[in-house]
Amino acid sequence: MEQVNKYYFELTIEFQNDYKVSNLEKLLNLKAYELVELKDSVGPVKTAKFFYRTGELKDIYSDEAFEEFINELKPHLISLQPILKSERGHINFCIVFTALNDKPIIGLSSETIKTLAELNASYEVDFT
Repeated sequence: MEQVNKYYFELTIEFQNDYKVSNLEKLLNLKAYELVELKDSVGPVKTAKFFYRTGELKDIYSDEAFEEFINELKPHLISLQPILKSERGHINFCIVFTALNDKPIIGLSSETIKTLAELNASYEVDFT
């Protein structure tokens, strides 16, 4: 058995205001895997949502790849800050583990933490 974990990274951008999330594909130069307009939002807190994810990755270590993922998106997300502020938006990054063959590495470097703070972004880990 291969001693690697399988995972992907996900970027979610949510807006409390009725922001047209399809605009983010052009602004960020990313193809969303799902878009949810405010009118289609379900649950008690309605938000418009933009979802982007990488393809499946395989490695024991996910921390360095996660830092690279965030750093690649950082310039685009920095330029998005005025829209996030005016439209009551928020950025969330997630590492989603789909198969575990070893203990996952989910630590964040101080540089990654600084970048998340600059973007006013949250971070989570999920297991499917």
